[in-house]
Amino acid sequence: MKKYLPFIFTDLRAIRRVVWLFEMIFWPLIGLASFGILTTFINAGIEIKTLLFTGIMGWSTINLVQTAISKGFMHELWDKSIKNTFSSPIKFSDFVIGHWLFGILEAVVAFTLMALAAMFLFGFNIFSIGVYLPLGLGLIAISGLIIGIIAVSFILMFGLKVDFIVWSIVDMIVFISGVYYSVTVFPHAVQVISHFFPVIYVFEGMRQALAGSLALQTFGKGYLVALVWIILMLLLSKKIENYARKTGFYQRYG
Repeated sequence: MKKYLPFIFTDLRAIRRVVWLFEMIFWPLIGLASFGILTTFINAGIEIKTLLFTGIMGWSTINLVQTAISKGFMHELWDKSIKNTFSSPIKFSDFVIGHWLFGILEAVVAFTLMALAAMFLFGFNIFSIGVYLPLGLGLIAISGLIIGIIAVSFILMFGLKVDFIVWSIVDMIVFISGVYYSVTVFPHAVQVISHFFPVIYVFEGMRQALAGSLALQTFGKGYLVALVWIILMLLLSKKIENYARKTGFYQRYG
């Protein structure tokens, strides 16, 4: 763990900034409260509550994990320290995993607060899914890792001209993953694409569990898809990093 601690401590120091606390606590709770008030206003049944609450909880926590990685990388660029960081013995994988571990801590805090607020204020108990909860949270953590690496890879290949990908990629992937609805509303081609990402299995699995159905198969598919992504990234990430070095990325932005 020693090689990951510097990045965790860096993020812990940054969390003292008000804007970071807003991202971790304020915005997730505001999003949940907005949907909670909506369900009260329209007198929504359990089906609508399940769609909305699992959507906002899943989206918020995946976003926190992903941005912990991509923002950590962007801060290195903004501070002009990227060259010094990666000219040291630090590996790119150490950098990613260090920020990812902190993102998981953020996600656990945010998810717990949202789950408690949903239970005590709006009568929605996500804890009722029992053993499926850690399975869902684990898949959320891995999904955030995958999305974060994809975002950073785009920056390494194309530079800051595609920095918008850091803030928009999670929205693009979650949009086709049934965040607040079933993906059956999409054309068949989009449904097929959505199942190439593990994110969809987070929402489908938790909703099946809340409905009292067996969700092990769904979560199993999600972890299998995630494993394929991780293998793919292990094969490509080193090549992408070498490409960045050859094209002078670290000198250009360091």
